[in-house]
Amino acid sequence: TTYCVALNFIIMPKTKNFVIRAKVLDSLLRCPFGTSRKEMKRIVNIELDRQGATPVSSLETISSDMRTIMNLFFVSIIPVRHEPDSRTVYYRYRDTDFSIFKQPLQVADVVRLAHLGRNLKRYGHVMNLPWLDELVAKLDIHMNPKGQNIVEFEESYDVRGLSFFNSLYKAIVGRRVIRIVHRRFGDEARTHVLIPRYLRQFDRRWYLLASYPNKPKEVYFFALDRMESCTMDTSVPYIDSEIDVQQYFHDIYGISKPRGAEPIDILYFVEKDEIGYVTTNPLHHSQKIVQAKEEGVVMSIHVIQNTEILLRFLSYGEKVIILTDCHLRNQIMAKIEIEMLKYKSTT
Repeated sequence: TTYCVALNFIIMPKTKNFVIRAKVLDSLLRCPFGTSRKEMKRIVNIELDRQGATPVSSLETISSDMRTIMNLFFVSIIPVRHEPDSRTVYYRYRDTDFSIFKQPLQVADVVRLAHLGRNLKRYGHVMNLPWLDELVAKLDIHMNPKGQNIVEFEESYDVRGLSFFNSLYKAIVGRRVIRIVHRRFGDEARTHVLIPRYLRQFDRRWYLLASYPNKPKEVYFFALDRMESCTMDTSVPYIDSEIDVQQYFHDIYGISKPRGAEPIDILYFVEKDEIGYVTTNPLHHSQKIVQAKEEGVVMSIHVIQNTEILLRFLSYGEKVIILTDCHLRNQIMAKIEIEMLKYKSTT
C-alpha cells in the first residue's frame, strides 16, 4: 500500500505556513520551463492570503523552502534558464514528473504513524475519532501483510464511564460546574454538584478529581466507571482553586490521599531474583537503593500510606518485605494472617 506523502507533513520540522508554501512550490517546480523565485513568491502569497496566513516578505524564504524540499525528499531542483541581461533564474525539478505527493512513506514514517495511531486509538472512543480504527488497520497491513496482531495494549474490557470523558474534559477547560450521579460499589446512587479539576488514569481506570462548591480547597475522587450521568450546572458559580495537582500527587502512589496523612520513609527488602523487576519498574519516583546485600537489596520510598501502595506491596508476595515499623507493615501482616486462616479452613 502506498501512502501519500502529505501524511509526512505530520512530522515535518516546519510551520503550517511551510506546508502551504510547499504545496504551491511543488506545483510550480514541475513546470518544464521553470519558475523564478519572484514569481514563486507572488503565487505563494496569493495562496497564503487566501488561507489567512502571513505572506512571504523575502525571496530567501523561497530559497530556504526549496532547500528544505530537496533535503526532505532527496530531490534535485535545478536552474534551467536565465533571462538575457538579467539576474533572474528559473528553477524546476530535474525530473518534472516528480511530486512530493507521489512519494510513499518510508518504513520509519509508517512505524511512527502506527505507534501514534495505536496510542490515540486507546482514547478514540472518548475523543470522537471513529476514523482511527481504519487508519490503524491500513498501517498494520502496510507493516504486516499477513495480518498478524503484533502489538497489544493492556486495557480494561469494561469501558463504562468513558462516555463521560469528553464532557468532563470540556467542563474542566471551560471552567463549568457539573452535576453527576455516582454509585459507589455496594452503595446507592447519589447526586453530586462538583467543580471538576483534573482527570487521571490509574490501573486502567479513569478518575475525576473534583471539589464541592462549599469546599473548594478540598479534593475528592470519583471513578468514571461508577458514574451514571453527567450534566452541566449553570446555576452554581465556578470557583478557582489554588490546588497544585502535580504537588498533590507527588507523595502518593495511585489515587487516594488520606486527609491529614504525611509522607514517611518506607524501607523494604527486595530478594535477589526480584531486584531487576523492582528496579526497572519502580514503586514510586522517590525509590532508591539504601543498602546492597548478598541476598538482595534494601530500598526506600517516600510516600503517604494508602490502599494502592498496600496492594502493590502485597502483589510481590514474599519477594518484597517491608522493614519499617509502620501502619502499612501491620496492615500487610494482618491481611496475610487472615488469608492463611482462610486457606487452612478450606483444606
